[in-house]
Amino acid sequence: MLPIHKTIYNRTSPRFSKEAEVDILSVARWFGEETFTYIRVFGSIALLPVLPYYVPNKLLAREIAYQTAGEGGLNRGFKEQKKAIWPTFSLQCGAFALHDFRHACKEEEIIKSMKLATFPRR
Repeated sequence: MLPIHKTIYNRTSPRFSKEAEVDILSVARWFGEETFTYIRVFGSIALLPVLPYYVPNKLLAREIAYQTAGEGGLNRGFKEQKKAIWPTFSLQCGAFALHDFRHACKEEEIIKSMKLATFPRR
């Protein structure tokens, strides 16, 4: 499909919906490789899961939840100390949103159950 998209539109195919790409600019940066995509949330030290070439909005929100509320995220410690967490919720990812920290923790559990391949520590 990728060569067909390039042939028809004379540009590379998008990795995210346009709305999601705008929504995550203040929270994370995404990096596209030839066959996959990965996302780095600012301040996160979590292992980076390898995501598919095209990332749906819900998977994008789950990845952000994993990197902010998960093992490598800095927010869990902040939440326990009753300090401000970042990013602030509700966080919009295209048509899908993370409503609060509890919702982010639930989505983080779901993405961990997917057992995606991860990059070694960088």
